Order: sequence, then C-alpha cells, then structure tokens
Amino acid sequence: MFQEVAECNARTPEVVQGLVQPEDTERVLNGYAVRTPRRIDPEAQTALAERASAGSGFLVLVGADAFRRAARRLQRTSGCHPWLVSRASS
Repeated sequence: MFQEVAECNARTPEVVQGLVQPEDTERVLNGYAVRTPRRIDPEAQTALAERASAGSGFLVLVGADAFRRAARRLQRTSGCHPWLVSRASS
C-alpha cells in the first residue's frame, strides 16, 4: 500500500487507479477522480485497507492474468462480475 501511495503521490494523476482511494474523490470508470490535487496519506490508506479486510470486505492481490482467468470462470458459473482494481507491472 505504501508503494502504491508513493507512486500516486509522485504522479499526482487526475484519476487514481489501483488500490488507493483518496478521500474526496468521485468514482469514475477505472478509478477515482481527484477533485483537488494533494498528497495522499499512506497511513490512512493502509488503515482503510486493513478495515476492509477485517470487516465484511476482503482484499485479494493477484496478477492480472490470474485475475482475468478467475473472473471469466466466476462470470460463467455465478454471474458475478469481479473488478480488477490494480495491475502489477510485469
């Protein structure tokens, strides 16, 4: 999480894509639109991820190819539509 936040802070993109979801953003296709450019707090993002995984949500980290294979199988068998949040670079 800290690495992803550092990369995001270095780029300061208009749309954040990945595991990071800064506060005061709007969900858009493939990410979150940042309303006001600012540095993202890695501690806060880590705490959010920990709360999500400890509660009813969960966090799964897999490679993009593995995700796509699993997503196709889930869609065929259950009608579920998983969402790829972040893709690790090769």
